[in-house]
Amino acid sequence: MRIDALDLYWVRLPLAFVWKTSYADQHYSDTILVRMERGGHSAWGESCPVYIPAYSAEHTIGTFHTLRVHMAPRVIGQDLESAGDLLDRIAFVKGNEFARAALEITWWVLDAKRRGLPLHAALGGTRDRVAVGADFGIQDPLDLLMQKIQGAIEQGFYVEVFGMKQIGRIDSPAVRGYFLSDGEINFAILNFKSDAAAGVERGKGFSGIHHIGFQVESLEAIAERLAAAGSERRDDVNDALGVGRSEQRYVNVEVKYRAPDDVMVDVSETGWVGTSTLNPSPSA
Repeated sequence: MRIDALDLYWVRLPLAFVWKTSYADQHYSDTILVRMERGGHSAWGESCPVYIPAYSAEHTIGTFHTLRVHMAPRVIGQDLESAGDLLDRIAFVKGNEFARAALEITWWVLDAKRRGLPLHAALGGTRDRVAVGADFGIQDPLDLLMQKIQGAIEQGFYVEVFGMKQIGRIDSPAVRGYFLSDGEINFAILNFKSDAAAGVERGKGFSGIHHIGFQVESLEAIAERLAAAGSERRDDVNDALGVGRSEQRYVNVEVKYRAPDDVMVDVSETGWVGTSTLNPSPSA
């Protein structure tokens, strides 16, 4: 398999939140992207050495330099029929596993495309699923870390057992979490950041079914029916979440009420993440 062209890119992406580890606080994710071409086929690979050589001796600038100056010239124009052939061509470079992995990963993806196989089959895999873990970084305070771990466990349970898919996520001043759906039922796993946002009777450390949402045709009509049934608005929670006061009805959450059995209910005209009627901004 002759390698006709090789493109290298160093990409820096800002993170949604600071990733804290024992060696540094990470505000950006630096990654090396590789594009490899052969006979009309092209493939992408990636390797992610951190910017500072504190996790390992390798770092972004060094990996990019090693790939561009030392490894890529040894690969372009060569017939590489196996991953072993590729690794032999760059064996003169000692260490630099991130740089080596960037090229090998891309070669495997390109070979899989050439053979018309999914990557896992080209690598000899037979299963359609693999077990994965989760990495959370350092969290302060400890209860925040425990909440995130519990959220990941719960999300994995509903995905694995009931076949739900993640369709969105949120990280606002009041709440963080994930939205899951099986196409019919939408499910949110949320960690509230304050007792007020969660409702003081539950508190931000609450674990369990927090509220149930209903999509309605008219907020005014349902307000009358709720009032007649003795359900009061939860304006303490509405205010903490910044909802329920605006006339503009293009938000993910609209108004929360207390049901007679103390269950919290959320009513919305627009729906939520995953519902076909949700329109996050006014139509033109």
